[in-house]
Amino acid sequence: MIELTGLIAVVAGWWMGMLSVQYLAVFALVSVVFGLFLSVTALALEEASLRRYPRVSQVFVLVVYSLVEQLGYRQLIALWRVWALLEAIAGRRARWGVMKRRGLARKAV
Repeated sequence: MIELTGLIAVVAGWWMGMLSVQYLAVFALVSVVFGLFLSVTALALEEASLRRYPRVSQVFVLVVYSLVEQLGYRQLIALWRVWALLEAIAGRRARWGVMKRRGLARKAV
């Protein structure tokens, strides 16, 4: 919620003319770089302790995914979290709906 509030405040400040375009660009760049740093550091710690990915190319793909995560996905998740919080405060329960279970076995021919 804090992340989304900060994003809204910065964009609103720019829109009202209280922030310069240079500040907005630097803020966005620092936000992406810091998020990428956190993701890559977590990935490095996991890889150092668990050795889950045998090839370097697999780790590289995860680094690329962590960059993509910083460019919209993280902000979307923050929006969904605020939405869920407001729904919970309003007393509405989340519903997944009915799911028909099919199992994993193949049908006999």
